[in-house]
Amino acid sequence: MLENDIFEQWLAAEAERVLAKLKNSEIITHDDKLIIVLKGQTNHFQHLDVELRQEMVALRRDMDRRWSSEIGVS
Repeated sequence: MLENDIFEQWLAAEAERVLAKLKNSEIITHDDKLIIVLKGQTNHFQHLDVELRQEMVALRRDMDRRWSSEIGVS
């Protein structure tokens, strides 16, 4: 997890640097574009992870309800 934190901090700093260049109407490099794409992908993955966890919680509740009703526990 520490490696992920280090990577995320680096990526956030790099994305801020590139966004500052864009706000100042500076030319961005190919590497800068890759940073923005990578940042977008990591944000997308994080949202998918949150959605997946929410779905798993809902599924667990549903399965618990079904199990309880099958064995006659209220």
